[in-house]
Amino acid sequence: MGFVTPSLQPDRSVRAMLASVCLALWCSGVQAAPREACADEATFALIKAGQWAQARTLMEQRIERTPEAPEPALRICMRTLLGSVLARLGELPQAEAQLQASHADALKLLGPGHEATQEAAFHLASAYSKRGQYDKAIPVYRAMLPIAEKRHGASSLPVLTVLRNTSTALHWIGNYADALPLDTRALAIAEQLVPGPGSCDTSGTCDAIRGRAAQNLASTLIRLGRHAEALPLAQRGVDLQRAGLGPLHANTLDAQLSLASALIDAGRIPEARALQQQVRDQARQALGPTHELTRKAELDFAASARSAGELQAASEGQGAQLAQLRQRLGPAHPEVLLTSTNQAERLMRLSQNREALSVAETAMRDTLARPDTLLFDDRSLDAWLTMQSRLHGLYIELLLRNQRVADAFLVSESLKLRRQSLSLNGQEDADSGSGEARAARKATSRRLHLIDQKVALARSLSQDTGPLMAQRAIAFAEWQRLRAQMPAASLPSVQAPPPWLAAVVQQAGAVVGYRFFGPTLLAFVTEGSGVRVVVLDTQDRVRPSIEAYRLTMRAIAMAPRGKPLSTLPLWRLPSGAYQHSPTEPQPEARRAADIDEVLHSLSQWLIEPLWPKLAGRERLLIGVDQNLGHVPFESLPLTADPQAKSAAGEPTLLGDRLAVGMLPSLALLDTLGERQRHYARLERRPLLAVGGAHYARIAKVGLVQFVRPDAGRQLGAMDMKQIWQGVQRDRSLLPLAMAQWAQGGWADLPGSLAEVDAIARTADGAGPRRSLVLRGAQASEAMVQQLADTGELASYRLLHFTTHGFLSDDEPALSAIVLKQVNREPGTDGYLTAAEIATLDLHSDLVVVSACDSGANASPGGGGAAGLSMALFQAGTVSSILSLWPIEDEDSRRFMEHFHADLAAGADTAEALRRTRVWARAQKLSRHVVQGLVRWGP
Repeated sequence: MGFVTPSLQPDRSVRAMLASVCLALWCSGVQAAPREACADEATFALIKAGQWAQARTLMEQRIERTPEAPEPALRICMRTLLGSVLARLGELPQAEAQLQASHADALKLLGPGHEATQEAAFHLASAYSKRGQYDKAIPVYRAMLPIAEKRHGASSLPVLTVLRNTSTALHWIGNYADALPLDTRALAIAEQLVPGPGSCDTSGTCDAIRGRAAQNLASTLIRLGRHAEALPLAQRGVDLQRAGLGPLHANTLDAQLSLASALIDAGRIPEARALQQQVRDQARQALGPTHELTRKAELDFAASARSAGELQAASEGQGAQLAQLRQRLGPAHPEVLLTSTNQAERLMRLSQNREALSVAETAMRDTLARPDTLLFDDRSLDAWLTMQSRLHGLYIELLLRNQRVADAFLVSESLKLRRQSLSLNGQEDADSGSGEARAARKATSRRLHLIDQKVALARSLSQDTGPLMAQRAIAFAEWQRLRAQMPAASLPSVQAPPPWLAAVVQQAGAVVGYRFFGPTLLAFVTEGSGVRVVVLDTQDRVRPSIEAYRLTMRAIAMAPRGKPLSTLPLWRLPSGAYQHSPTEPQPEARRAADIDEVLHSLSQWLIEPLWPKLAGRERLLIGVDQNLGHVPFESLPLTADPQAKSAAGEPTLLGDRLAVGMLPSLALLDTLGERQRHYARLERRPLLAVGGAHYARIAKVGLVQFVRPDAGRQLGAMDMKQIWQGVQRDRSLLPLAMAQWAQGGWADLPGSLAEVDAIARTADGAGPRRSLVLRGAQASEAMVQQLADTGELASYRLLHFTTHGFLSDDEPALSAIVLKQVNREPGTDGYLTAAEIATLDLHSDLVVVSACDSGANASPGGGGAAGLSMALFQAGTVSSILSLWPIEDEDSRRFMEHFHADLAAGADTAEALRRTRVWARAQKLSRHVVQGLVRWGP
């Protein structure tokens, strides 16, 4: 992907040729031009001839002779050009340093809107991209866009260039959803281009630009699975570029490779391979074997191999190609990652498992050494992690194929923790580095998060984000500096075991680590000092059934009082999976007569095959994966022992035999054990309880100002993070989301005040009142933040919130504890989000969030938990109790009062929760409360 620059004509002057080298035209005399061009005729002749080393020498000599004043723009221009020459020479670190200095000076001396500043920004972003640092390139490109629009017009060639380069960077990190609107707009601009000043110089060049834009949009549609739309665009891209540039131009050949990709996705593989082979041969002849397009053609042709003979040929050719890519781009570049994964897959399909493992292991070490940085767009971070997940899954499979089960277990759990630790606004592992270093990173992450909220709202209201982005750049630089001090991640193995392995092996109870792997679900079960892997059911049955149960429980809970559901919106499919739907989802689906059907099936799939290893134990610690954190494990019927009955004659449940705890990754176990030992030595207060918040009397007048903001209105802190779930991807939904919010709001919780008062009395016992209860107007986000800022929040052993909960399925970091909504303090919205919680500093043994849906988040792409559960671990707690779905206010109060009474009587958290669940079943409390309150922790 790239951009077609106007071709050079032989009779053009040096100044005119320089204009084509630069993105902007200021070098050749446009606004505020220096007296001289950036390069003299001799230097530019060397550049044109590709003699970059000699050009570099002349440029360095000229820069030394050029004074800083009175024309700083000239020196900045020359330094920018020197950085571009260094990039051409492959000296990317030096080029990046030169361009960073040039860009910083341009911002300081000339301002962000000057053409020299924009030129420096463009080349700096290009250098970042060449080094695979797309997280740095994307914000630079995005900052350039509004300036290019203002200076050149919204439908100009410079705007098209910025759009295209931003999209290319997004492609490299797999964020095709955000690339789509950019490519769509770029094609619309290209369709309007006509030859003339500031545009393409000939009709042929205009056609080439249109063809490239069509090709780029086709590539994005292919990645999004929209093949029917992509194929005609890809063909049009080939036709236009062939007409404008000729059949052997690199862009024409690249367009044909995009067309071949579209043909493969359409199932026309022989036709696609014939086209790929033709392009490869033409590229070798016209461009040479070392040209970037030639290498891409060879990679594409190898990747489309299907038969054993094709795979063998591709594998033999790609070994040397991979080595060249590693040397040219660096080991952690995304292109190297993709090529390594493809090569390992080919070797595995040839049953060369040992060789495939070697390739995958090298790629794994490289990617772990590459720091995952905090992107402005959290979806870009998710996309980059998703790109890595393909390699991760392949590596684990190869470890298993090579009989390295224990290593597969260690890698699986370590990678789950790594992904989850990065899911909440780039937070690091829950325990990494010294306490002071962690506190500093948390504080910086907190500042970044607040700035991002303001930026998002400013964009949605079409307000200027320049000052905010400047603040963010400073905070981001500090975050990167602190992040660089963290020790590099390493690849765990039994030869170099991580500290947490000993903690797992020493567990008195049973330990199971689940992992969705390809089409199946695996369970790693500890056996003494060893690990055994058990293949369970297919994820096509397990994952949908878990979600079906959760959604059906929500539907039952949300039904109007006195109007229960007449029929269950739950169906068993022919495959054996369950699906939540009000109507028949597919032919031959059977409506479930009883919701407990799903629990029986889940028990048969998840527990029964493992029961011989679990029987006789008192505790079960589960490392979950994806949406397994939504399973009410303690409420699963013990199908492995169907004859067992409780004293009341009911089927025995897993929780009757074992106290169950869940972790997003077993790799957290050592950290949590160390926390427990450290916290036990601290002098702490018994309890902080928050409840009885004011919700119902919400003033809605201010909503109108958000829907139709005044032009002169000053932007405050982000208000009402609830709207993010809808507007994060489509800002035009803002007025609708705000209007819908205004219709709803939150009802008061009558039982919450009685609950926190009773719990506080129990926690204090007969002694002095040392617990703190935040009631009514004090149950606010501002009060919690105040306690955090003073350090008092870290002085409580137990934290208990009985509030509303806000669930954000699409953006788990935005799930929140909903605090006071009446007369909120300035700068707060009453939503304590997961991303904000992760930046707090807690020294608590337990945090209870007795709120609807507080535990109903599981990251869709990997790892076992997201939202509040992982955020609380990152904040510093040892364990938490959260709800999987809406829970009834009064029954929740009774459940929690009994639970805290058991805690006060000496039971630990796991046993107190198990006993309370047994008591609640006997008392006929709501099944939503009995099943829904689950424990995260050891």
